[in-house]
Amino acid sequence: MGNKQPVKLFLVMIFSTAFIFSFSHFGVSAYDAMMNKSNSFDKGTFIGTVDISGKTKSEAMRMVDEQLTMWLNETTISVHFKEKINEFDVHAIHFDIEKTVNNAQQGKKNKLMVTTDEVRVLLEELSPTITADDYNIEKINSEILNLASSLQIEHFNLKIEDFLLDTASQNKQVINQVTLDLNTIDFDEKYMEQLKDFDIEPSSQFSLLSQMDDLGLGNTSSETMNIIASSIYELILPTNFLVIERHISENLPAYAKLGYEAKVNPEMDMDFIFMNENDGSYKVSFEKTNSNLAISLKGPSFLNQYKIIEKDEKTFKPKTIVQFNPQLSPIEKSVKTEGKEGRFVRVYRETYDEKGERLKEEKMSEDFYPPVHQVEVRGLIKDESTSSTENHDRADELENKTSQSTNDADINQTDNEEESAHQETQEVNANNDNDLWGKPNETFK
Repeated sequence: MGNKQPVKLFLVMIFSTAFIFSFSHFGVSAYDAMMNKSNSFDKGTFIGTVDISGKTKSEAMRMVDEQLTMWLNETTISVHFKEKINEFDVHAIHFDIEKTVNNAQQGKKNKLMVTTDEVRVLLEELSPTITADDYNIEKINSEILNLASSLQIEHFNLKIEDFLLDTASQNKQVINQVTLDLNTIDFDEKYMEQLKDFDIEPSSQFSLLSQMDDLGLGNTSSETMNIIASSIYELILPTNFLVIERHISENLPAYAKLGYEAKVNPEMDMDFIFMNENDGSYKVSFEKTNSNLAISLKGPSFLNQYKIIEKDEKTFKPKTIVQFNPQLSPIEKSVKTEGKEGRFVRVYRETYDEKGERLKEEKMSEDFYPPVHQVEVRGLIKDESTSSTENHDRADELENKTSQSTNDADINQTDNEEESAHQETQEVNANNDNDLWGKPNETFK
């Protein structure tokens, strides 16, 4: 019994030592594991686009800060208002990373806490017409902050018109109107019922020939179609629409004003095409009142003002081309082709901002209609000297015939008289020569 007591004591000491060692080693590891688990984020936890699952708060803040740096360097927010575009300064946004991480919900997508005071400043720079009476300013501010809180790297475009409180009234404004007097033009009114309103879609091209086909007016007379083309061209000139294709006639038609003609011809593939570069849709409407046809452009008003200026207008007088016809008498004359003056003009579009300051001037067209020369057909005119010579020849011929009818004696007598006269003439000439030259020894003075 005495020998067993030390053995038991030894075993107890070994067990106690092992227990203490294991507790100190594995206990610390377990404690660290439990503490780290409580300080890290659960799976599926995001801040913006950053996945912070299993990360500690310090690790999460570092990752979010790195993503924010890239976002500030690569992201742009373009704010559009009608024809004007301004860039919002993303560095004017305040990002609270620490507060966002500390308040992040486990296992969910969290947005970064952001604030800014620059939205109203931006809107004032865009236009003084952007007021709380017409636009939802708070919603614009929230939209910009929402783009920033996601940390999504992208080029964003924000349209102020999307925050308009009353869109219906804005889209019904009359931008420009052209009125046609149907009594003075050759307009085919049988197509009037088919001439319905049509839209000019935003950021798209408009083809008149395609639109006429859609309205069932593809077989309209060429003059009627050209009248419509010229009217629409005049309608859109004082806008920011971009004219892509336009043609004119060889001679200025009676229905068109100088500088405002547009000609189309389906057979020759001559179209009238322009582009609406705006974000809003516009409508071309037709309204007939008595003998007038009003063509209107309706839609959102423009921020800038557009004025059309005609410059360097000139006229060229026609020449007269004369053709002779022997079948006409000398005093007869007829006009084969009526002469018409040539015309020339340059048309410019001037752009002014809201303050009335001119922003730019662009040449829209340079139209030249050559003069039509007048062609006249006249009868041949006989020269007076030619007529006198002919009469003299006829008299000589008659005199010769008369002299041939005299007898031979008369002829011989005439010959002798002519010979005697010739001799007398020679003597007179000799005497005259002597008188002219003087004495033989006289010196010439």
